[in-house]
Amino acid sequence: MKIINTAEQLRDFCHPLLTSQHDLTIGIDTEFVRQRTYWPKLCLIQITCPNSFCSEAVLIDPLTGIDLSPFQALLAANHITKVIHSARQDIEIFWHEWKTLPQTFFDTQIAAMVCGLGDGIGYGTLVKSLFDSELDKDSQYTDWSHRPLTDKQLAYAVSDVNYLLPAFEILSKHLSELNRWEWMKDDLAVLLNPHTYEIDPQQAWLRIHTHRHKPQNLAFMQDICAWRETNAVRLNVNRGRLLRDECILNIGLSLPKTIEEFLLLADSPLLIEDMAQELFSLYQGALNKPKDLWPQAPKKKILSLTSRHLLGILREKLTQVAEDLNVPPRLIATKADLIDLVQGQWENNRILTGWRHDVFGHHAVNLCSFKQPK
Repeated sequence: MKIINTAEQLRDFCHPLLTSQHDLTIGIDTEFVRQRTYWPKLCLIQITCPNSFCSEAVLIDPLTGIDLSPFQALLAANHITKVIHSARQDIEIFWHEWKTLPQTFFDTQIAAMVCGLGDGIGYGTLVKSLFDSELDKDSQYTDWSHRPLTDKQLAYAVSDVNYLLPAFEILSKHLSELNRWEWMKDDLAVLLNPHTYEIDPQQAWLRIHTHRHKPQNLAFMQDICAWRETNAVRLNVNRGRLLRDECILNIGLSLPKTIEEFLLLADSPLLIEDMAQELFSLYQGALNKPKDLWPQAPKKKILSLTSRHLLGILREKLTQVAEDLNVPPRLIATKADLIDLVQGQWENNRILTGWRHDVFGHHAVNLCSFKQPK
């Protein structure tokens, strides 16, 4: 392995890749920690590339404070295909750190699902399936922010990228043989959409189960959760450290009258002085909101007996189609997709577009006696 911890070393490594006149493929993985922070803290970047550029895995240490712009350029380079396994968290880091999304990118977990190798298959399982090799995962949850890294951590970091390019070759061949390259596009597009990683504080309250709360209480929950989300981002602390979900629920059920009662239920050491008063004032104001400003909890879709019967028929057909194609049913359609179809909400329903329509959507349309939009 080669460890890069200076700007000069990083420039020297990236320059030949960036200036190559040929299309290239590199494997990328990251190690990070986020137990106590809102955003993941990038601790290590691992790269593997064709032997003509590097004969061993390269480990880049961001904690040295080096300028990572050459790596950002690699992410943005269209002639370089970036191979990542289960890329969502890695891409979240790239977007948060640099507002950079990897162009020309391949997710081996999505490809494995499309090829029929499993639903949400882990990297170790994929390596075992393709290469009959066992990876040592003991260092997976170690503290990657601690320096120096141990020999065992370094060996783990290298193993996490060593199989990416061979896996890419095998999965690419399978995708071509199955004629399923088009199947990956939708899921990759979601990962490459900035909205996937953007936060709307006003929607944060929807994460909390609120079936025991009155609409008036939901107004307070919406404002409290928005405050928590905004300040967790500002302070870069885990939202649960700032104010736990169960504490918010307890406040909503007890409706404390004084700031002392409120803080006792909030049970947060981070709520001190001005922040505590600000939050209590927000809570009081939210409880006095007029009714027309109360948020409405999402209503569970209630299906008629006929609709439930139709949903069952669709799920049976989906299972059959998925088995015939040797893919997880979730790849083709989710339960929410089917419920929308049953209720006639087919506009923008992904079942009715592209390859999903070809393999399943047209069956679903016939079963529901729907007409496709022109």
